[in-house]
Amino acid sequence: MFKNTKLLLILSVLLNLFLIGAGLGTFGKRAYDNPWKQASQELQPQTQNLVARQFQTARRDMVGPRKKFHDARRDISKILQKEELDEEAYEKAAERMFEAQQKMLKLKMDMMKDIMSELPPEEREKLSDRLMKPFGKSQEAIYKVPHDYPKPQETEDE
Repeated sequence: MFKNTKLLLILSVLLNLFLIGAGLGTFGKRAYDNPWKQASQELQPQTQNLVARQFQTARRDMVGPRKKFHDARRDISKILQKEELDEEAYEKAAERMFEAQQKMLKLKMDMMKDIMSELPPEEREKLSDRLMKPFGKSQEAIYKVPHDYPKPQETEDE
């Protein structure tokens, strides 16, 4: 009986380790699944180096605006949690958040212009689609469950 219990305990531990490993492996794959990896593999090596250098520079340049954005968002959260809404403080924090967001967008667009100005047309074509897509969820995923928000209608301007 003792051997059966010991065998059952060992099998249980091995199964748990296997399941934990499978779960961590799936999470790890998602955490390190970089959409740029696929896009960059289609580029020439010198283009890959140029893009990598520009991204590193842009990342350093965005540290300040990103911090301001997150600070303003945290301030808005604190303002909204108070018993009495301070509309003036809210407006100021929202303006700071908007300015930081605009600064990050400007940096991204400048980076894209700098990269594209140094590439031949065929490399620009390969990279342009990926640069214009947001990271994270696709537009289709945004309008799926858990909410039932209607998808915005496209206007004639678009």
